[in-house]
Amino acid sequence: MHCSDGTGMLIGIAAEVLLVGAILLGGGRAEPSAEGDSSLPAETTVTTTVSLPETTLPVTTTTTTTTTTTTTTTTVTTTTETTTESTTETTFTTYPTLPRVLSDVELDSTIRVYEFPEDADDLLSDTVFIGDSITLGLKTYGIVPADHVLAHGGIGIRNVLEQEFTVKGKDVSLLEALKMLHPQYVSFAFGLNDLHMTSKEKYCENYETVLTAVREVLPHARLIVVPTTPVMAGISFTTNAKVDEYNAALKEYADASPLCHYVDVTPELKNQWNALKAEYQSGDGIHFAPKGYAAYLWQFCTQQHDIALLPPDPVPETTTDTTDTADVTDTTETTAAAATTSKKR
Repeated sequence: MHCSDGTGMLIGIAAEVLLVGAILLGGGRAEPSAEGDSSLPAETTVTTTVSLPETTLPVTTTTTTTTTTTTTTTTVTTTTETTTESTTETTFTTYPTLPRVLSDVELDSTIRVYEFPEDADDLLSDTVFIGDSITLGLKTYGIVPADHVLAHGGIGIRNVLEQEFTVKGKDVSLLEALKMLHPQYVSFAFGLNDLHMTSKEKYCENYETVLTAVREVLPHARLIVVPTTPVMAGISFTTNAKVDEYNAALKEYADASPLCHYVDVTPELKNQWNALKAEYQSGDGIHFAPKGYAAYLWQFCTQQHDIALLPPDPVPETTTDTTDTADVTDTTETTAAAATTSKKR
């Protein structure tokens, strides 16, 4: 067996102590007599103190480290806003209790050489055209029914309120005619007979007077202003420069007025020299052939379609309803009939 140095030393010292003790006990003790000698000395105990070398034992220290982990949970709330667009189709009725008077319009193939809006016939079926000889051509060529046109040659915006028109067999004033027809749209097209008669300012003032009067009798109708159409170059009657000058003034007025909408029918009618295209004129360089009216109405209907989608025009605060009561049947049945017979209503 192999022992370490410290252990061997301890064993050696222990052996020496035992040996000394044996010697001392053996040499100092007498043999007992047969008689039992009681004079023998008492037993001696020898105590030997042995100093052992200090032994340092390794000490193992266990350190326990406790790690605390804190988890933070962050909740993110996302709010999504959903916007729902609601489209409401709005139609307008001027006189709900009156039967519909205007005729239905169906443009033929000679006019539909352009791509008209799908609702063009319906829109024109509720439109009255007021104007001079250019407007009169719509009736002369049968492009729209006669009851849709209130026009005379040689008149202007300055004197249209003084004119009479034949409607339902009666010769009546412009305002009376409009009350009888009660259209949803009214187009005004003048200028050729006004350019040399009034200034630009007076020209616009005359429009203001007429539009205000018409709005009084047709408070819910859409009033449309059409600029003066171009003429061919070299016409002595007027020049396109003067036409454009008055049209610019009229557009500025119409754009600022709550009474009307400006519909420009001139771009397609003009050539590169700002004059009426030769193929559109009827022979005098001023009036239109049917092909010219095709370009005219195509531009008119395209812009009229956009106007029909707008919110209602503002209605005057006070209106004078001078409707001829003889033409009005105020019954529920008539109201229902008017709603079913009108294309747009």
